[in-house]
Amino acid sequence: MLATEKPRVKGVDPCPRWVGLPGAPFKSDLPQSLAGRCAGPAVTTCRAGPGATATPPVLASNGHERVDMSVLLVLCTCPDAASGERIARALVEERLAACVNRVPGLISVYRWQDAVESAPEELLLIKTTRAAFPALQTRLLALHPYALPEVIALPIDSGHAPYLDWVQAAVTSA
Repeated sequence: MLATEKPRVKGVDPCPRWVGLPGAPFKSDLPQSLAGRCAGPAVTTCRAGPGATATPPVLASNGHERVDMSVLLVLCTCPDAASGERIARALVEERLAACVNRVPGLISVYRWQDAVESAPEELLLIKTTRAAFPALQTRLLALHPYALPEVIALPIDSGHAPYLDWVQAAVTSA
């Protein structure tokens, strides 16, 4: 595989910049001379080169391309296990999140009111949908003990399709 090429999702050809390599279930215009650089059959490779903006398709569990990239990972820190548990349980029970992982043992270093502080915290990894995010954020801010809680939402652009389907099914968008 070329240094600038990255393996991509098997299956569909979302744009002309993506080509299927030997064994892929779609037509390929990749020259045969480059095909041998693939690590295996049915791998899709972006040939746009470094800095390319093309993204691989995400397949739903039924094998069709998922167009709506609506699953989010929300990061939130809490001061202790009790507040982390309370927030996590409320978000899942209210179907604003499919799952919340609680990661204890964090030490955060930050600037607060012009002083550098350090404090132990618990990190919440919250899986939700883009549609449910506004309601999740409102509820999280209402439950959180901090005056300025960390709430950072990151889009999930690829992952295990059945898991992503489950997240969408488990969350009720408000």
